[in-house]
Amino acid sequence: MSKATIVIPNINGKGWLKDSIESIYAQTEQDFDLIVVDNGSARDEAAMLRERYPGIKALRSERNLGFAGGNNLGFAAAAGDYLLLLNNDTEVITPNWLEEMVMYAQQKRVGCVGAKLLYPDDTIQHAGVGFGIGGVAGHLHKYCLLYTSPSPRD
Repeated sequence: MSKATIVIPNINGKGWLKDSIESIYAQTEQDFDLIVVDNGSARDEAAMLRERYPGIKALRSERNLGFAGGNNLGFAAAAGDYLLLLNNDTEVITPNWLEEMVMYAQQKRVGCVGAKLLYPDDTIQHAGVGFGIGGVAGHLHKYCLLYTSPSPRD
């Protein structure tokens, strides 16, 4: 099985980051590395969470490198076969989510894989990118209601 490295840039978002990390560990069975890039936070938030999750690799930049710069710092330290960008406010709600993403990423015709992102009320935030939407490109199915039955969070 291939190993994935998850890179999460963070700036002053300890509460979100904690929830995100807890959901990753609760819902992920595939082998993974987790790199949190503390991107100019007032305190070293990633290092504080590492005490609870010793497997986290915590990197720190004293200044905010921006989203791309924070991810690049994490990528430089990545050891996995696959790289996953994850926002610090993302919570994993589906078991085997990473295994599914890696399964698609392993196909020769696939260049990158994205996840379906939901708002807390189970409407879709992002389910792919379409060209020609709102100018150059935009999120597909944004604000569509996904579930008519109970949420997977219930």
